[in-house]
Amino acid sequence: MVYKCFSAPEGERLDISYHNKSNPFKGLTKEASFVPPKNVKVPDGRANPKYIKYLYVSESPTTSLFEVRPFICDAVNIAQIRVNSPLKIANIAVELDLSENKNATVEMYVMRMIQGAFSKPTNNSDDYIPSQIIAEYLKSLGYDGVRYNSSLHFGGVNLTIFNHDKCEAISSQDFRIEDIKLTARAAFGCADNQGDLAYIKDNEPLYLDYENLISTKK
Repeated sequence: MVYKCFSAPEGERLDISYHNKSNPFKGLTKEASFVPPKNVKVPDGRANPKYIKYLYVSESPTTSLFEVRPFICDAVNIAQIRVNSPLKIANIAVELDLSENKNATVEMYVMRMIQGAFSKPTNNSDDYIPSQIIAEYLKSLGYDGVRYNSSLHFGGVNLTIFNHDKCEAISSQDFRIEDIKLTARAAFGCADNQGDLAYIKDNEPLYLDYENLISTKK
């Protein structure tokens, strides 16, 4: 798994053997459960510029699973990270109600745009430029990291830690993805005929029943 994740050159696979029963790292080693090893060049991330290594963590193991976008039967390693020194974290995962809010300020709208920069799902690294700039600005202000909503797990929260020297991986577990459940709804105006697929909840399709709806209204 280490060889696959970090694309180590032939003959340079990291040691993934279990040394004894008390070894807390199952699957990936301690080094592989933290920021990428020294010989690995990292691409652009949501908060890190190219080649700059930051520590990406989630507040829930479920969110961590969503963040790696696994497929059925994929192997996923979840590590536990311990914070050894206090971290100064910029929290942008705050609730904002701007709908019909007459008291909404310019600062609240700016925060909403900042939240969007960190939480907008994308596969285009160019979309990371705004959030990278914001992250570097927060870093210049003395923050150790930033806390923001997950772009892949509704309700999940992520943290990017710039000063990862204050943290360490203390254990890891190897998981296999057995099932993935999806919930989706038809786009506005698309489900307007009898029998149309209107909703998918936990992988189960739900169809419109107009005759029943009409009789219920009567």
